[in-house]
Amino acid sequence: MDSSKMKAAGKSPTVNMGLALAHPLESTYARARRLMVANPNLSLLECSALVKRTDPDKVVDSFESYLFPDNQVHYDRHCVLCAKSLFHPAVYGLRSLTLCPVHHIAFLNRCPDCGHSWERPLSRKNPVCSTCGSPPYQALGRARFKKRDYRRLQWLNNWLSSCQSKRETHTYPELFDIYKQLRALRNIESPRFQQPNLDHMFHAAFESQKRGGTPNQRLTSLDVCTHKKALRSRETILTNWFPPAWPQYLSALDMPDPPHVPQKETVLTFIAIAIRRILRWQRDVIGIPHRLNWYDIRSIRPEQVRNGSLPCVLCMAFSFWCRAIALKFVDPDLGGEPGDHEICRFVHYSRYPNIPEGVYLEDHQGGFYRPSKSFERWLFMRSSDFAFMEFVRLASWIYERSAIEKAQFRQTSYPLSEKFERPTLPSEILEVRWRKNKLQAVFWPESPLNDAVLSEGEVRNVQRCAAFLSCDCHRIWSVDSDPECLDRNTIARLVDEILPNSKMRPYLYPWTDHYPVNSPSIAIIRSENDMRVVVRNGV
Repeated sequence: MDSSKMKAAGKSPTVNMGLALAHPLESTYARARRLMVANPNLSLLECSALVKRTDPDKVVDSFESYLFPDNQVHYDRHCVLCAKSLFHPAVYGLRSLTLCPVHHIAFLNRCPDCGHSWERPLSRKNPVCSTCGSPPYQALGRARFKKRDYRRLQWLNNWLSSCQSKRETHTYPELFDIYKQLRALRNIESPRFQQPNLDHMFHAAFESQKRGGTPNQRLTSLDVCTHKKALRSRETILTNWFPPAWPQYLSALDMPDPPHVPQKETVLTFIAIAIRRILRWQRDVIGIPHRLNWYDIRSIRPEQVRNGSLPCVLCMAFSFWCRAIALKFVDPDLGGEPGDHEICRFVHYSRYPNIPEGVYLEDHQGGFYRPSKSFERWLFMRSSDFAFMEFVRLASWIYERSAIEKAQFRQTSYPLSEKFERPTLPSEILEVRWRKNKLQAVFWPESPLNDAVLSEGEVRNVQRCAAFLSCDCHRIWSVDSDPECLDRNTIARLVDEILPNSKMRPYLYPWTDHYPVNSPSIAIIRSENDMRVVVRNGV
């Protein structure tokens, strides 16, 4: 075994670098483990000093600098067979890898033999586990792989590094919701679209489709997640924008008629078009007419869901969607945030998806820009589709977890095993790139509604939905199943008549009161023509 001598901290022992155990493309984790296995007689302190002194600023694998730009290297999954051979490349930290590209088996988050995390042996002296610690001496001589496997991993490493280096030559701005400038929003929504990054499962598939999908075959052979659909791009011209300073108590529909602020008719038209898209998707999925109903489901408990006290999956999803739209564009004091729903607390769901009607960008000089109205309309529709898709999956998860007999109401917190995990989907990737005075968006063209897959049992449940029978929750609004019957006047009646009456209904559910009720304060807003008195509840 080749070895070299160096001076380590403290006792200055003779150190074996373990070069005979080294693999190509080894990560920082693999290098540290190799040094500790090759020096079993060193103390833990000496091994730690050795790892830091052996080129501490040198990145063993060039791809590791892209995967961990903050130099906080951390690997939480590994292949069992590779671990026994002291092999771990940096590409194993890529979420796009579904299986080990060498052995074609699943990655594990913990060692199957000792049950500890993969990095735990690096903090212990002489780890006894033969999988994640020190392998048997007889197995060390059979630690090498075929050259073909190294070459395939080297190609994947170089290809991903080239993709990341090309991204550094462009500017990728962030789209901000304009309503966070016009008025203060509660922290009840979060954006769902994101720029492609290495932590996303479909990052490699996105980069492959940007190159026409030619790398798909090689990526599939390496068990990298791919997507066969071609990408589509959309461009818009950016115009200068100056954020107006408006009183925070006003909602979008109560504001006057200044430029850059959406008119009431525009908001009503957008909502009507979004509901028509949902109705058309529903018609294609279930095949029969079905009225979508908005219910007040804030007080429903998990056991009531199991006993059939709630409507079907689609009506529950539509109730969440309507509540999110009403809080955003109609009245922020309407009530019905995720924390007000007992079933949302049951599945630890705390934020609605962000549905922006208008967006803006900011450059490094402090200038503000807005895209065209058609681009904002397209982004609103895509965000609405994604929100309803997420609500469908949320409703399906609520029905699935509520079916368990032990799922009962709790005044304290519910177990984390009931937590709803948002799915990772191709439709949530939206690459926004700044090109001079234009903004380019690259995305997969299929609607996010296509990801709202219903099981056969859920489809039968929807087909048997008793929309007008007795229910344990109050029905606020109902939409005809025919998309052509919905117009802007129907939405206007919802905003002007139905929602104000719904807000006046008593909300006396003590088991969902998590926040203290502040005494109301009176604020006087003066303008040139009139004087208004506004009552605020501690806001």
